[in-house]
Amino acid sequence: MNIPIHKTHGDKHPKLNTAVYKGADFRQHAALYDQIQRMVQDTSNDFMTRLTSIHRNLYDLEKRIITRTKRTISKEEQDKGGLIKRTVDDATTLNIASKQFFTLLNDVFREVGLAKMTPILPSVTINAKKKDVISGKGMPGVT
Repeated sequence: MNIPIHKTHGDKHPKLNTAVYKGADFRQHAALYDQIQRMVQDTSNDFMTRLTSIHRNLYDLEKRIITRTKRTISKEEQDKGGLIKRTVDDATTLNIASKQFFTLLNDVFREVGLAKMTPILPSVTINAKKKDVISGKGMPGVT
């Protein structure tokens, strides 16, 4: 996915970077960006609720780690690079949030239809071009 975006100071949300694409390329990427935004904001999909839940869990984890750090390591130790140990709960929370986030991305992209937009080369074509790739005469495509 090549949607160029940028976020300037004061923006709550990134916007399309109009300096990168012009003409047909820009219109194609802008349409895809708008489609993704509409899909995510559509309340019937429940994507924003899931994203908010992931954000809340990570924010709570951050607060717990900050509290534990303040309680167990002095400011001087922190300045010297002292760190607190990661707990099993920390790792579990991060792993669950990661899984939820990538599942959410997968669901959004499936709903938008991005998988259908990816060009796929048949394995026969890839196998036939292996020698060219090895010798440096060719580059593999998207698979």
